[in-house]
Amino acid sequence: SRILRSFAVLDEDVDAVEASPACAAYMNFLTATANSKPYEVGVASILPCFTVYLEVGKYILGQFGGGVDKEHPYKEWIRTYGGEEFEYV
Repeated sequence: SRILRSFAVLDEDVDAVEASPACAAYMNFLTATANSKPYEVGVASILPCFTVYLEVGKYILGQFGGGVDKEHPYKEWIRTYGGEEFEYV
């Protein structure tokens, strides 16, 4: 992703990381839901992720008065998930 590339994280670095038990369980849940339930249920299962990212991004962006210093290490994440474009999607 663009955010990972901004931190110089390579695909092979990501592939080498083992998911935590909680993350693995959640990913297994999403995969099982998408593979065994109707389309609408699969989509509904991922909506909490988007909602949490949106709310956290908006909150953090609000803490910076709507702008993020260009030197902030997480500026791309904050701008992506706190921005109006993500909310619209």
